Amino acid sequence: MDRNIERNQWAIFVKKFNKKNQSRPTWLEVFDQMGVQTEERGLQLMGIDLEMRGEGAPRIEIMLGGQGEDERHLTHTITRAQRVNVKISEMGGDEVLEIESEGDVKTLLRFE
Repeated sequence: MDRNIERNQWAIFVKKFNKKNQSRPTWLEVFDQMGVQTEERGLQLMGIDLEMRGEGAPRIEIMLGGQGEDERHLTHTITRAQRVNVKISEMGGDEVLEIESEGDVKTLLRFE
C-alpha cells in the first residue's frame, strides 16, 4: 500500500520514520534523466533530517552508516523536495521511502 505524506505532515512523519527504521539495512537508488543509479546498498539507516527553510528547501538528508568494522558513511541530500511517499508492506512495516524532487528526480530508500 502506498501512502502519500502531505507536506504539512513531513516533520512528524520523519520523526516517526526514524524511530521505526533506525539501523535497518538499506538500498538507496536515484532515478533521473540518466536512468537509475545505485548510491549504496547495505548501509544502515542512521536517520533522516528535514529542513523546511533555507537554500534548496525543502531539503531532506538521508544519513546512512556501517557498524563494527564497516566504517562507511553516506549522507544523501535531496533539495527542493516536492513529494514524499511511503510504501507499506503487507505486514505493516515501511518497505520503500520515495522522495520526488525538482526535475522529476526520484530517490528510493528501500529496506533489505
